[in-house]
Amino acid sequence: MDSNGIFNALLTTDLKRGEIHVTQKADENGTVSTVLKSEASRRTIMIPASLVQILREWKLKSNHELVFATSTGKPQSLANIYNRVWKPVQLAAGVADQKGRDKDGRPIMEPRYNFHTLRHYHASRLIRDGANPKEVQVELGHSSIQITYDIYGHLFQDDAADQHRRERAERLASS
Repeated sequence: MDSNGIFNALLTTDLKRGEIHVTQKADENGTVSTVLKSEASRRTIMIPASLVQILREWKLKSNHELVFATSTGKPQSLANIYNRVWKPVQLAAGVADQKGRDKDGRPIMEPRYNFHTLRHYHASRLIRDGANPKEVQVELGHSSIQITYDIYGHLFQDDAADQHRRERAERLASS
């Protein structure tokens, strides 16, 4: 993912309020900047109590401000998180596809999903739970509602609009 991606964003927390704050980013070299992709990228995300508890325990162990920090408090690289966490989790869960065989004939398995898939999953869950387009835009940090509609518009259901279209089709057919 490019240096403006959410997984290169540096996340800080306010655990008393149950919030994650996206306020800065790190590039592939770990260089930290407060210049984000857009002003909308700078946002606060509400998190559930269960995640607050996990992060409290994690912070006690790490004693760093960043959520995804190395043992020295520097930003984790995306490659490190992918190879040490994301890939093994998917392989252990069997969420992988065979990409060939090694020299001994054993299957070479690769994870099915990249990190960005989590973003799409979160957006689809927000929509399924009744979030309106503006809420999804803000939560994902899109700079415009058009981006949100272009990517996720097909997931929004408007039963009233569907009914109006049905009624309109009937009216037009009968005239």
